[in-house]
Amino acid sequence: MDRAHNVVELIPYNDEWPARFAAIAAQLSAAIPDAVIEHVGSTSVPGLSSKDTIDIAVGVEDMSAVLEPRVLEQLRDLGFIYAPASFADDPEHAFFARIVDDHRTHHLHVVLRGSATWDEYLLFRDFLHAVPEARERYEEAKQALARQHAQHRSEYVDRKLAVVDGLLEQARVWSHSRTSAAAASGAPSPWQDASLAALRRNLPEAEVEPYGSVLVPASMDSWSDLDVSVRAGETFHLETALGSRIWAYQAVQDERQQVVRTVLEDGRRIDLGVTGAEVLLPEPPEDNAVRFDAALAAVRFGRGSDLIGLHLVLGIFRESLVHRMLAADRSASTTHHRTATDEDRRAADGLSLLSSPLAPATARAVYDHYGAVRAEVDPTFLPSPGGLEAVIARGRACRG
Repeated sequence: MDRAHNVVELIPYNDEWPARFAAIAAQLSAAIPDAVIEHVGSTSVPGLSSKDTIDIAVGVEDMSAVLEPRVLEQLRDLGFIYAPASFADDPEHAFFARIVDDHRTHHLHVVLRGSATWDEYLLFRDFLHAVPEARERYEEAKQALARQHAQHRSEYVDRKLAVVDGLLEQARVWSHSRTSAAAASGAPSPWQDASLAALRRNLPEAEVEPYGSVLVPASMDSWSDLDVSVRAGETFHLETALGSRIWAYQAVQDERQQVVRTVLEDGRRIDLGVTGAEVLLPEPPEDNAVRFDAALAAVRFGRGSDLIGLHLVLGIFRESLVHRMLAADRSASTTHHRTATDEDRRAADGLSLLSSPLAPATARAVYDHYGAVRAEVDPTFLPSPGGLEAVIARGRACRG
């Protein structure tokens, strides 16, 4: 264990901390591919002093997968040592420390995504970002405790936790008031603000600017997305920059910029126009185009734009028919069919889903139909409607 671990030494905020997080986050994404990786703690909040240790929260769906020998070995290769005695009373919290030359450079907290611990990490960080008075109170308390317990880190940590608990209570009130105000006004929740802040935090050297409807709040509704212009000086991983897994996307490159339209697993839709550097994208899922069109159709139906919504879901039906034709070819061992096949007799299956009234749920039903048809042809195909469900849930959350 590092010899200086018991000493409390706070240093002023370092502009290099976000870059240090981004560098290790890209490596962690490869080691834990299904995780959401967030920069948390004092090094994630400009203006706060801190120990020179980057705190990282990793949100996962399955804790046991992270503790498999293969994953633990990959984390050890990155310098992260598993400490099972830490948080031993919480089976949903695995702690790792990265030590270089007797100095703890990173702390890694692996927790269940959506758990109370995960939510508190993000809430506390976002609260300190948004409320200067809270940030100043926390800074003053940390400095006072560091002076009182400079040689006793455990005492410093215990006393600081009491301060954090008090600020978390204020953060919950702050978050609830913002959400309640948004719901009462019919306006969207403040996820666009938080997403923009995350992009700026994760791309500290880039110019990140919003455009479009987010600049005109009166034009926004619960189905609104976030449009962002990014001017970057070096290549970056988009999922790391967004701090979330991408469920589906469209990407187009022209002579001026790379345009990437994303649907995230949690239902946020973020469109980016990127110049100056290449954006590294995840491997697209097998049904990427269908996923994206289903999400866009749900939004269109949610806003009453049935014409475009219907156009999009008919495109998904067309893809279903393509798989029916493949099934017919396989069954008859030919691509030439002079008489009707069993698949012809099933061609109209699912059209009843398009009966009025059309709604966001129509997009989900059509996606499910596509998934069922494709799985008949390819038993290895697994539909994944989670991102679409999240888009619909967000859209419905603030309806009047």
